[in-house]
Amino acid sequence: GQQIESTVRRLSRSPHPAGSSENQKLADDILQQFRTYTLDHTWVESHYAKLQFPDRTRPNRLQIIGADNKLIEDFQFKDQDAYCPYSAVGSVKAGLVYVNYGRKEDFESLRTWGVNVTDNLVIVKTGYITFAEKVYNAERAGATGVLIFTDMLDAAVYGHVHLGTGDPETPGFPSFNHTQFPPFKSSGLPKIPAQPIDKTTALSLLSKLKGREAPSDWRNPAFPSHDMGPIMTDGHVVQLEVNNLERSVELVNVFGSITGRFEPEHYIVVGAQRDSWGPGAAKSGVGTAILLELMRSMTMMVQSGFQPRRSILFVSWDGGDFGSIGATEWLEGYLSMLHLKAATYMSLDTPLLGDEKFVAKSSPMFRTLIENIIKQVDNPRQSKQSIYENAKSYGNRKSEVFAPLAMGYGQLCLHCLCRSSCAGVLICGAIKPIQVSGHQDGHV
Repeated sequence: GQQIESTVRRLSRSPHPAGSSENQKLADDILQQFRTYTLDHTWVESHYAKLQFPDRTRPNRLQIIGADNKLIEDFQFKDQDAYCPYSAVGSVKAGLVYVNYGRKEDFESLRTWGVNVTDNLVIVKTGYITFAEKVYNAERAGATGVLIFTDMLDAAVYGHVHLGTGDPETPGFPSFNHTQFPPFKSSGLPKIPAQPIDKTTALSLLSKLKGREAPSDWRNPAFPSHDMGPIMTDGHVVQLEVNNLERSVELVNVFGSITGRFEPEHYIVVGAQRDSWGPGAAKSGVGTAILLELMRSMTMMVQSGFQPRRSILFVSWDGGDFGSIGATEWLEGYLSMLHLKAATYMSLDTPLLGDEKFVAKSSPMFRTLIENIIKQVDNPRQSKQSIYENAKSYGNRKSEVFAPLAMGYGQLCLHCLCRSSCAGVLICGAIKPIQVSGHQDGHV
């Protein structure tokens, strides 16, 4: 426990986004820590991608403009580094429409109510769907730009808006250095600008909207009653200017492996995201700490005589916050081999958000296996009780303990190991049994 806490604190001291010197140093530190364990092999692999970052010389801007192009209000973002990677760049000026969470059904409701979205900016809340889906739905509805905010006061809002995963400059191909690719980009890149804003700015904008009143189930209890637009007070309009810049960066994935005793050519892959726009305690910090602890425990078990059936591959992924670029490019680079030899992928992205309730997101084929395991593991909150017994004591049904695989963009999928059947959606926590020697199982 102390080792995990120490690692989380060390990894979460400061932001360490992909391409930064802080993240590169973390990669070096993790590689050295890998080498302190009795692993059979350790190595790194690099990929090169063009990533989008804020332009410090020309920050993104949000303003309210009046008649004769007069500046009425210039919003100052609390977090100057908050932005949406892969947003289209440029300036748009239009009315503003509130569209709840930006889901397809929200846009359908607006059409039913006669609220016009076409050629207007939209403002949406975080939740339910990814940033990329919100922007895609807005673009399909004819909006010219998207503002995204959270209900939580002073909370940082981050999320890329590429409707897909991996490097959008090399869709379907691994982005190794100096490799030539067909001259096309991912069709999931948006054509309209998007920008995250804080709650205070959002409240100010919502208070200025005129038109049909927003239904009660679209409003946060703390929000005052407001309309949905697109008309604004005194005929003002909103102007959004996005000036993000692209630069080429090196992404570094760190690997360590334990060779299997009986089927060494088949792999159990365990991965955690390393990079983070912010300090990243809950996601990259905890995930990496658990990855290191699992590796330490497994190597100690091997030293004590344990013989893993298949090889175990531990990976620290880079570029996760930009759409699992490091993981996806590695997957694309070794697709044929992984399709035949990868037995299971276990994701450690945001693995722990508390200790009260256990939830497993997995392939349905693993329900029985997981259930048998949690019957043997003690509940950390109460002695002489298993995790399974704890779940039953809370009245949880199996459907509450076992959740479906999340359709979240920006997460690695080794469940289907394919380019097309996920339609660009990569799944976190996917685990897939493999047919080996006439039997099927998911055991290490």
